[in-house]
Formats: sequence, structure tokens, C-alpha cells
Amino acid sequence: MLAYVFWHWPRPGVAYDEYVARQLAFHQALAARGPTALEASYIWRVVGAPWTPASVTYEDWYLLGNSAGLDALNAAAVSDSLRETHDAAASLAAGGMAALYTPSGPRVGEQPALDGSVAYWFTKPDALRYSALYQRLRPQLAHLWTRMMVLGPSPEFLLLGDDLAALPPEWRPQLTHRERLWPLDDTLDDAAIHSGHES
Repeated sequence: MLAYVFWHWPRPGVAYDEYVARQLAFHQALAARGPTALEASYIWRVVGAPWTPASVTYEDWYLLGNSAGLDALNAAAVSDSLRETHDAAASLAAGGMAALYTPSGPRVGEQPALDGSVAYWFTKPDALRYSALYQRLRPQLAHLWTRMMVLGPSPEFLLLGDDLAALPPEWRPQLTHRERLWPLDDTLDDAAIHSGHES
């Protein structure tokens, strides 16, 4: 699985309600008419992402089966059936940046998890082996993601959850606080990200 993570923020003077409404409209259209390569999409409102120039940003996750799905997603976003909602959302954005993440560590039988009110972004300490890092985070591996190929501005690892003391302070994690805006259904199960795209 591959997660295309895209941060974006509104232009000055753009109302919060209008910005969010256009983002939701695009994700709704994508869910209905997007490519089969897209397994699911999400939007979080995020506070504290230091690699962005805005204090509040929006963090979109597009879950794909593999890297080939990136081509399909890129083409679909500006296709005839989605261009209008994509362009309407993009027209209010002041900027954006993205990264690629994938589920991390030896997690046989564990499905990746996405929800959580806190995100820890961190880089592996130099003195720590990867095997030791995975062992230290064994109870939380389902919530651990790794950046791919140094693509994007964010740190190497991402740990999602609700625990404000999930990582040792000496690892110097960067915390962001997040609120899910899409999907709107709070009962969405993490297993839904494995159910495939619904048309």
C-alpha cells in the first residue's frame, strides 16, 4: 500500500467554510468517479506541521495499492468528470506540498491504521538500529508509516494515535494535531481502506 499525502492551505481571505466545502466536494466526486486504483481518500485539518508555511493546513491522504496508482490518480483528478470539482478546490489554495508514505515495519497480519488525534513525525535516532526501533514500537506498528525514497518535506517516520507520550522525548518528534473532515462517517472502520474503491 502507498499513501500519497498532500498538504495544502487556503489563500488569504478565503473563508474556512468555503475552502472546506470545496475540498469535500472534490473528495465526494473522487469517491464516486475516481480510478479503481484509489482505495480511499481522507482529509484532516492539521495544526502544527512545521514544513508548511501555514499554522493550519489540510492533509489529504490518497491510498493506492501501488505506485502505478499514482498515474491513475493524477490523470483522474483532472479528467473530464472531475476537473470542475478539482479546479474549484485548487483555485482557493495558496500552495501545497506532498510526500509518499507506506506502512512501516514487520507487521504480518496487522492492517495499517490511519485515525488518531495526534501525529508524531520523527527521524530514526542515529544510534538506533531499525530493528530496535520496530521492537520499541511493536505495540504501535499498525500506526507506523515510513516516507518513501526521501520524497517530500516531512520526516522519515509517522506514528499516528491519541497518546501524547507515545515516543521518547529524546527522539525529538514533531507533533501535529489532527481532526478528520472526510469521510464524514465517524463509524468508518480502518478495514474500509482494504475494501477497495466503490463506484
